[in-house]
Amino acid sequence: MEKKNSTAYYEIGGYPDCLDDYKVIRFSTMDPQYNILGISVGDDLKKAIQILDERSYKKSEESPSAINRLVFEKAKVNISLTTESSRVTEIAIWLYVTNVENVQF
Repeated sequence: MEKKNSTAYYEIGGYPDCLDDYKVIRFSTMDPQYNILGISVGDDLKKAIQILDERSYKKSEESPSAINRLVFEKAKVNISLTTESSRVTEIAIWLYVTNVENVQF
């Protein structure tokens, strides 16, 4: 299940396995009124990376589908920063969900 408006998106799914109780497993926004770990849309990229570094997030990859997207991870939590001109334009956070029962939908 997912919910969208013009500036925010969230997804509800089973966690930690796809068959478990439903929780919010993903949130993304382009709205500066929201923040994730103190990072908001419009923030300087260096400031955002410093915040993630201080919280032990490690850069995992640059998304091949979006040149200006950086992905950071810590345990089962992923955070991505989409940027333009060294400013955060979108921020997302999601949980890694398993499928231990090998359910096929």
